[in-house]
Amino acid sequence: MQHSPVPQAAIDLALHLARTLDINHAGWDIAMVGDHPYVIEFNRLFGSQGIEGGNARLQDAILQYLHSHSTPTGPN
Repeated sequence: MQHSPVPQAAIDLALHLARTLDINHAGWDIAMVGDHPYVIEFNRLFGSQGIEGGNARLQDAILQYLHSHSTPTGPN
């Protein structure tokens, strides 16, 4: 599980959207692509626990899905 600081660009985007949309309580999913933040979704009602098993369980589920729905074409 990664515990690095949240990039300032992600914080700035979340605050801008919260102020613009008048949202005072939400959970934001923001992906950083290089130095640019992208909002994946936000939830006004959310839990306080992550996925049991953390990133390893999530990574395994994503890889299993991808392998069952596509054929890799190379190391890219």
